[in-house]
Amino acid sequence: MTVLSSIMLRLRLLLILQLYHAYILLPWILILSSKDSRYDVSSSSVVFAMQQSPKEFVNYNNPDNINNNNNNGIGPRKRKQTKGVSPNANKPTKRTDYSRAFDRLPNHLVNVLLLDHRRMCRSRSDYKLLRKLGSGKFSDVFEAIAESSESPLLFKEDGNKDELVVVKCLKPVHERKIRREIMVLSQVMNLPNVVQLKGVIWEKEVNSILGQNKTSATLEQNLYELPPTLILEHAGEHSRWLCHGAGMDTYRSLQQRHDATNQDDPVSINATAMMTSAFNSMYLSEEEIKYFIYNLLLALKGLHSRGIMHRDVKPRNVLINRSFPGDEAKRSLCLTDLGLADFYVPGQQYNVRVASRHYKGPELLLGYEFYDYSLDIWGVGCILAGLLLRREPFFRGRDNIDQLAKICAVLGFPDLYDYCEKYDISLSNDLQNAISRKRQNSRRKWVTMCALGCPAPSSDGLDLLDRLLIYDHAQRPSAEEAMQHSFFDSVKNL
Repeated sequence: MTVLSSIMLRLRLLLILQLYHAYILLPWILILSSKDSRYDVSSSSVVFAMQQSPKEFVNYNNPDNINNNNNNGIGPRKRKQTKGVSPNANKPTKRTDYSRAFDRLPNHLVNVLLLDHRRMCRSRSDYKLLRKLGSGKFSDVFEAIAESSESPLLFKEDGNKDELVVVKCLKPVHERKIRREIMVLSQVMNLPNVVQLKGVIWEKEVNSILGQNKTSATLEQNLYELPPTLILEHAGEHSRWLCHGAGMDTYRSLQQRHDATNQDDPVSINATAMMTSAFNSMYLSEEEIKYFIYNLLLALKGLHSRGIMHRDVKPRNVLINRSFPGDEAKRSLCLTDLGLADFYVPGQQYNVRVASRHYKGPELLLGYEFYDYSLDIWGVGCILAGLLLRREPFFRGRDNIDQLAKICAVLGFPDLYDYCEKYDISLSNDLQNAISRKRQNSRRKWVTMCALGCPAPSSDGLDLLDRLLIYDHAQRPSAEEAMQHSFFDSVKNL
């Protein structure tokens, strides 16, 4: 009996371990899968950026530099209750916080997880910052190159982008947001046209954490005590936002490349031809618009298939590489910045304080918290309208109230009232006053809103706009359905 009991106990333990691997550890193991095995993790990510660019950086780890009023906006804010009824109101609305999976692990499995963290660990000494790309509420972003690389990257003829990386230094926010972003990045690995996680610089030595006999919650607290730095895939040295008017930036970049090389060199001759093309093509052609919007939808299709909403689709988060004569194969698109992305749970309420104002869907502006993947489709529609009609951003509101008024001036207010009635959404007095000042009884025709000198868009492109930019989020097509539109017939096989 003793032997039998021992066997049964081992089988039970084995079954429990398998369940943990299947339901909890798998997403985290995906996050940390990498062929590189450098384990050197040293000081803080913020110190890393300060030493490389001291004049541009604030030490966010110094309490003196942080405004403590109202917790400085750190952590989830208490949501205002908005009157509304979800189509899935009969389903439970309790939030399943996938980013808290770490808390439910016993100590020995936490150690296994932290061991896997080593596979994505990088050291600040591995990279050299080249320039600052931008700064936001939650992070500062830099362009960097691996210290081990000695090739003249800026003048590489083959345009190999694997040597360039993006260094995203996270600012102190609630640890749940950091876990969520890393978990989302783990779930999008190998998806087409979506930025990839290449490594993480932790502020503490993972080995020293593993050596401490502490509970899982304490181990996690040590790991996230200071915000980590994310090493992300670079979209390419000539990448730019998905919008018009950036041709001169490409021209100047190519001119520097031309001036730094021998003018008789084939590379310089090729750069001259590319300069001419860039100077003469300040605007994306409709064929290019088709290609990039199609690939943006392909990226969103992959995200949505993994149960993830991007929630911040806008031109600055979509990086493209335009093709030049004889260089068509290098045309590409990359959807970036998954900092606001979240897992979709049907019937769950979500924060409406997401997305940039000019690309917010009506559901966000009305405070409707039961939105879904269709929020990303609205962002695609706004980008497409700006590109086809050459008015960027297409809906340019001064604030959220004026933003909704701008949308009503194009889509009309009767459909808005129908939408509010369908989902039992009440309009505030400010919204009603703003809408009444721009009363539009019917939907305006897109061709009447083209910018001066804009070529007439194709009928297929305008039909796609009609389908993407509608109030009712339930009536918008999915990313996969939008990809089947006839507007993309000429680029589906490229």
